[in-house]
Amino acid sequence: MSDFANLPLGLLGENLHRISENEFIDLIYDLEQRRRNPAKKEQIDEILNRLRPRSSLVRPPRLMTAMRVLCIPFEELLSTYRGENATGARIGRSLIPSLWKVVEQNANAAIIDNVDDAVTEPATLEPEVLLDIAEPLWQHAALVFKDVLSRPRRTAAEKAAFEELFGGSNQARAVELVRDSLEAGRILVEFRYALSRKPIKTVRNDDLDALINALKAALPLGAAPLRPILLTLIGRLEDPSLLITFFARMTDLGHGSLVTASGGEAGEAMVGRAEDSVSDIDALAASSTSETGEDGVEKPKPVPREAVSRGIETAIRDLEGASTTVNAFGDRSQEKRLQTIRADVTHRVEREILAPTRDEGPEILATALSRSADDGSLRTEGTAAAASRDAGDALQDMEDRVISLRVAERYAPAVGLAQAVDTCLTTIRDSLDKTTGDIMSDISQGDLGFKERGRIEESVFHAVRLLELASGSDSADKFRKSAISQLYADD
Repeated sequence: MSDFANLPLGLLGENLHRISENEFIDLIYDLEQRRRNPAKKEQIDEILNRLRPRSSLVRPPRLMTAMRVLCIPFEELLSTYRGENATGARIGRSLIPSLWKVVEQNANAAIIDNVDDAVTEPATLEPEVLLDIAEPLWQHAALVFKDVLSRPRRTAAEKAAFEELFGGSNQARAVELVRDSLEAGRILVEFRYALSRKPIKTVRNDDLDALINALKAALPLGAAPLRPILLTLIGRLEDPSLLITFFARMTDLGHGSLVTASGGEAGEAMVGRAEDSVSDIDALAASSTSETGEDGVEKPKPVPREAVSRGIETAIRDLEGASTTVNAFGDRSQEKRLQTIRADVTHRVEREILAPTRDEGPEILATALSRSADDGSLRTEGTAAAASRDAGDALQDMEDRVISLRVAERYAPAVGLAQAVDTCLTTIRDSLDKTTGDIMSDISQGDLGFKERGRIEESVFHAVRLLELASGSDSADKFRKSAISQLYADD
């Protein structure tokens, strides 16, 4: 056992930086053991949250519990986000406590106790042993969720009862996906064991065999359990449209009937993923609200536009994959949903990426590269929005906007906005050219004081960073050499 595991919890929080990797693994296991004490759970949860970034890198074996065992079949379908319109293509992590509570309240207690008693070591059990332990719980829980989902939800009282169980009526599709994953639990987990790690870039024979075997085994259960299998595969593909190549190879091998049976679920899975990707864009954009500055004044927090732009890129990739699948196997309703998704994504590119930078970019750029000559404080020329930021915040905001546009260059052609993105970037580059020209003009005046020279040098390096992002390293390096050589020509 790690020496750190014996520390009181209060002292442990002060010593996290001293823990080696091996001690860290032992510590996680010990903390999870101690977490079973209800009196210590809240304090240990706080420490585990602080350890989460390192846990994602080290990935220590976790103490297995019956609740974790329940989640094994659908763990690759879990998502951080929980949108208002659940599509049945993923499951919000925040739903897990509600799922477990329903199982505890409705399942056979002996089945849960058997699992808890069996999994007393870290999660290093042999796969076949774990499957034998878990399968009774999965099958029993699937029946519990099947019963809950079959209850009427027509009246206000019935809807309220469902919402109380799962935190909202919109969670029904996610609970259905949980039920289907549990019903095909062993099949799904064996498929995951056999499948190559993410990202899958080509159709390998082993992966093809794994898919065929899983679909064959699940098909007698009905069409619904095919979806979690397909979603698991799609989640590991580098390009979702590769699913069509899998299906083509299956047809070539004489499994056309299996492809026909799976095609509808594949289309639904792909469209659902694309809809969820659009929901993610909105969640990212909404993550910007406000923050309190050092002066105690609340001010707007910039939208993380690079993250939003990368989210849009993901949505478009999912959209293209869904379009390919729906063209081959989908129906008219799925085609209409894709048309709506494409219009929504296009609107979000304009609203979140193009319009704000086109309208505010030049002013923010001027703010990022200008400081008062006498005390280094922010100049107040320009709009109120620009003046409210200090130069450091404005520089970070501007970098974020430029990167978002460079990311947008990759996906803009797919939504007919290539020219609009290029025009927006050209506006930024023109503003940069004007600002760097002003900087060179300041330098050429000569006889600069110490503070003035420092201010200009800072503006030079900020401009170099933005030039590198917007126009490339050659333009940035050319300006840097010219500005610095003239700035210190007299030294």
